[in-house]
Amino acid sequence: MATGAAAPGHAGDQFFLACFASRQWDDPKYSGTRISYNKQEFVEKVHELWHQQGCKMANGYAPFCKHVFVPNFINAKTGALEI
Repeated sequence: MATGAAAPGHAGDQFFLACFASRQWDDPKYSGTRISYNKQEFVEKVHELWHQQGCKMANGYAPFCKHVFVPNFINAKTGALEI
C-alpha cells in the first residue's frame, strides 16, 4: 500500500492498495513475495491493526514516505535469505 493509483475497490479510510502492488496477487511471473489473501480484506485488516496500534506511522527515507508496521497476519515469506 503506497502512493499512486488505487486498485479498483481496494481502499479504506487511510490506506489503499496501489495498482503496482496487485502484482503480488495477480502476476504469476512476479518473482517477489506472492500473497494469497483477499485484497479488500487485506486493506481492511491493515486499517484495523493500524487503528489498534494508535494510528502510528514511522518516518521513511523522505518526508513524504511513511511506514506502517503491522503483524504478519498473512504469513508472508521473505524473498531473501541472510548470507
